[in-house]
Amino acid sequence: MTTIEQYRTMLDDAKADEGKLMNDLSEVQGVIKFCLRRIAELEAQTPTLPGLQMIGEREFLGMKLPEAMRSLINHAGRPLHVKEMAHQLVKGGFQTQDLRMLKISIPTAAKRRGDLFVKTAPNTFGLRNGEAS
Repeated sequence: MTTIEQYRTMLDDAKADEGKLMNDLSEVQGVIKFCLRRIAELEAQTPTLPGLQMIGEREFLGMKLPEAMRSLINHAGRPLHVKEMAHQLVKGGFQTQDLRMLKISIPTAAKRRGDLFVKTAPNTFGLRNGEAS
């Protein structure tokens, strides 16, 4: 049979555990707030292109690079620089492991698909058929 003292000891242990959990929760909430602030700051630094405010987070998810580039340039309504394209593609959900490699892959894809893309300025590409160029 459990005594009152055993229950008091169990209660004290549970209160101590609760205190540790509350402290951990407070730390996690602090990390969440910090991350949300940093995300907002970084998004504010990401250039927003005219005509691209409506691109969703999953707009380019699952697309191949030339298809995503074509869609992005159509949305922008003008030729885009590689740097702008890379940031907007990632923002729109295009899957890449390395932003640097994406910036290298965009001009390569544009050159390979010369039927779709035209170089309008250094590292800047539009659509060959006249859309967004």
